[in-house]
Amino acid sequence: MLMGLVYILIIPAIAAAARVDLTNDGPAVVGAPIMFTATVLLDPDDDRPDELVYEWSDNASPRHYNKSDPTSSLTATMMLRFDGNDRFGGYYTMTVRVKEPRLILPDRVIGEESTLYSITVYLNGGIELSQPGVTPREPGHVSMMNETLLSVNFHDPHHFIESATKVEYFWSVNDKINLGPFADPTLGYNMTRVGENFVRCIAVAHFNLSTEQARAGDATTKWGLFELTFNVDAPITLVNVSGNNWLKHGELLNLTVHCNGTGPWEYCVAVYTGRYNVTAVRRPQLSYYIIPLSCALAAIAFILFGSIKLIKSNRDYNLEIADFDFSQPGEAAAPPSFGRRLLVSMWPGGARRATGSAGATAGAESDAILPRGRTRRRSYGLVEDYEED
Repeated sequence: MLMGLVYILIIPAIAAAARVDLTNDGPAVVGAPIMFTATVLLDPDDDRPDELVYEWSDNASPRHYNKSDPTSSLTATMMLRFDGNDRFGGYYTMTVRVKEPRLILPDRVIGEESTLYSITVYLNGGIELSQPGVTPREPGHVSMMNETLLSVNFHDPHHFIESATKVEYFWSVNDKINLGPFADPTLGYNMTRVGENFVRCIAVAHFNLSTEQARAGDATTKWGLFELTFNVDAPITLVNVSGNNWLKHGELLNLTVHCNGTGPWEYCVAVYTGRYNVTAVRRPQLSYYIIPLSCALAAIAFILFGSIKLIKSNRDYNLEIADFDFSQPGEAAAPPSFGRRLLVSMWPGGARRATGSAGATAGAESDAILPRGRTRRRSYGLVEDYEED
């Protein structure tokens, strides 16, 4: 009869059926807690285990280790705090193994994940920039026309700094102006230098330590240095547009726009509502002025020419006089003397007025009605023929 021994080798099974998501809410300052969160992600076709165990461990010195009780939850958290006995801050790796517990066989690992976390000696956070009621052109830009609010925002998800007895804030603007200390983490300041600006804030938190904390080596003060670089812009206060804004059909609009303020500008547009496609005041046609002006000048010329013609026609005309002798028969007319004939030949118009003869007196009435000016006179019968100028 053969006797034999049977050896059974039991190897823990590792299943890769589940994925694990592991996160942390660091960084955390020494003395403040940091939390790790693990979430098991199962495929829809996988069977959900009745219970799970979460096993935590990191590579810090001394090492942190924790194992949870069996739970049915697919999410677990672990809180960790570095005290004064721990080494100075640095980067560490936390690993979680999710296992399914068994009664006889070793627990079955269904998932594993690691995350990198940071522990710091200084307070964590940053400076936030804001201008109430102003929309920035892009992040990191403020307007010089409005007050700028600079606020220290701590990264403190577990409200560790709220346990401080006092927090002081010391500000420096462009390494030239030092302000503080202030008890308020927000500073209102008017930035007057256009371009790049720089601010720095030192925050100091004071703590009253308990006996246990003092034994652990915790510090009574913790401080943080926060810096921010940003741009200050001058807003647009003047827009100048030059160029031809009266276009004929088919012409291309070509305008030059100058804006003050901080550039570069991607666009600078001012829209005016017009009639149809009209963009400036409508200009009248050239004929609108020429036609009325031409008509007015022509009318003046006609009036002037007519007046001159009328005056000239009134001065230049022919006067014909017929003198008839109605004397009694047998009466002979007195012949003109030699002097009268000579006077008539030299000055026809004034001959009768110049002589004192009876014949001149008789003809004075007819000569008196003769107009002055250029006159051509012809006589018939015994009447003289003369011209007067």
